Amino acid sequence: MYHLKGVHPTVLSGKSGSQPTISSVLAKRLCDDRRAEGITRRICNMVEKDMMPISAVDESYITVTRHYIEQDWQVKSAVLLTESMSVRHTADNLAEKLNQAVESRGLTGRVIACVHDNARNIVSANNPTHSVPCFSHTLQLAVNDGVAAYLNRAVAAAGR
Repeated sequence: MYHLKGVHPTVLSGKSGSQPTISSVLAKRLCDDRRAEGITRRICNMVEKDMMPISAVDESYITVTRHYIEQDWQVKSAVLLTESMSVRHTADNLAEKLNQAVESRGLTGRVIACVHDNARNIVSANNPTHSVPCFSHTLQLAVNDGVAAYLNRAVAAAGR
């Protein structure tokens, strides 16, 4: 998901959620190891050098995607909206963007469901009958929380 030039600051800080990400634990362990030699030292230097410009740019985007099934049962997808979201991500602001995307494509009254993460603001932005939490996202959060605890122990044990 991340490549070195595009490492997001939360990868090393572990601030992407309530638990550190697997990437952040491994990256921190890799860079904290004072015995690091050769390639490890070069990678850490590259990460430190490339982090400054990346951390200065913190812009949010919203993307609304339409998924539908054609008459011949072919599943199709189309991006309705991708925009910078400079305003606060309140439920009202998100609802406005969602409605704008639907109305601009003539889909008012034709939306069956809105699949999203479990963030309170996007849940509140949706009509309750259309709101569907993303199973994959929920599973990922559960796996990250479960694995992070064991990964921290494994990394600590491997360092001894």
